[in-house]
Amino acid sequence: MVLLDSCVLIWIAAGDHGRISANSRQVLMTHRWAVSALTAWEVAVKHAAGKLTLSSDPATWWSTAVAYHELIPLSFSPVTAMRAGVLPPIHFDPFDRGLVATALTENIAIVTPDERIHAYQSVGLQVIW
Repeated sequence: MVLLDSCVLIWIAAGDHGRISANSRQVLMTHRWAVSALTAWEVAVKHAAGKLTLSSDPATWWSTAVAYHELIPLSFSPVTAMRAGVLPPIHFDPFDRGLVATALTENIAIVTPDERIHAYQSVGLQVIW
């Protein structure tokens, strides 16, 4: 199982596979995909702010993506929240820090092009790109 960064889920749902690295596409073919509750929140926030256009309202978009791609939804627990809070100050986006903490807590790799997230390999994060 691998955790999808929010941007990767958005690209997959839009059919924009060309934005995903060849290595990541290969890994995605052989692993189940997990998504964080934080990604649902981020999608809704960006859509509400006019920064993300979706094919439907965020709740419908989310439930359709989860069902269609057979995604494994992961919650964001207080334990994971605490872990996010004590991560080294490499990345300051709370959504991304939460995704890093989720991947670390679940002991799974994250699929992301975000170089700042890649820097968390120094604390044991497994990154695919």
